[in-house]
Amino acid sequence: METLRALWPADAPAPLRRRRRRAWFGAAVVVSAVAVAVALSLLLRPAAGPTVTAAEVHVPTQRLHCGQTAELVGVLTTDGRVGP
Repeated sequence: METLRALWPADAPAPLRRRRRRAWFGAAVVVSAVAVAVALSLLLRPAAGPTVTAAEVHVPTQRLHCGQTAELVGVLTTDGRVGP
């Protein structure tokens, strides 16, 4: 076994401190990226639009025949919030 080690010398392993620092740095990068993604998803999600609370349709009382037109009027009542 010693003769093989003499034929193929190996580099000394990296110090343990550097490996731990790299692991902590990688973990910190991943955690901060997740935190930024969560914050952006909360800030950029679309706001809820107004809610319709009542609807009315006014139609003419007379009977329509072929070829006639009628005017329908619809009234929507919302909760007053702005939005699409």
